[in-house]
Amino acid sequence: MTKPSILIGLTALFFFGCKEKMTPEGLIQFIHSEASGMRHEYVVNDEKLVIQYLPSIYWKAAQMLGKNLESQATDSFAMFRVYFSNQNESQSLSRHTSVNKGDYLDRLQYLDGDARYDFLFKQGSDTILPVLYHYERTYDLVPFDCINISFPYTVNKDAEFQLEYHDNMFSFGIIKWPVTSKELRKINSIELIKN
Repeated sequence: MTKPSILIGLTALFFFGCKEKMTPEGLIQFIHSEASGMRHEYVVNDEKLVIQYLPSIYWKAAQMLGKNLESQATDSFAMFRVYFSNQNESQSLSRHTSVNKGDYLDRLQYLDGDARYDFLFKQGSDTILPVLYHYERTYDLVPFDCINISFPYTVNKDAEFQLEYHDNMFSFGIIKWPVTSKELRKINSIELIKN
């Protein structure tokens, strides 16, 4: 074997055999950034929607930081947080788009339950509704509305998927967010290290 072929072999082994290492804090910050591919923002008129995918490694990092989240640390479910706000994030979307109290209550009712039927998870040839849907009541203490949703993986956690939101209350229309298997493998291959 020649020296160049040995060098090429060692380089390939290094690039394909080494996992990226991150601290729990670094991983959580990375996943919350758009650079990770796990967060996407949509702005229409003055309305903002942020979809955050929270892979199982996110929950493992949170556990390492002392958070008691054992029930959520799973490789079987795709978990998302969806935030609704006005564009400059100074007011929740339910409050911002309301012209009167009845309007506001309609938006709360939509976010509290009816919106669950507007989220679809597509993986492989399957399309499913969420198995877990939770609207976080904030009582106007934060400038956004937040929904937590979960779907069972129909293939596995590394297989590409698409999250769809068919908006029936605000101005977003139909949003389709594809996440590639390359992005998922990158996140799922990160090795967590202690500080």
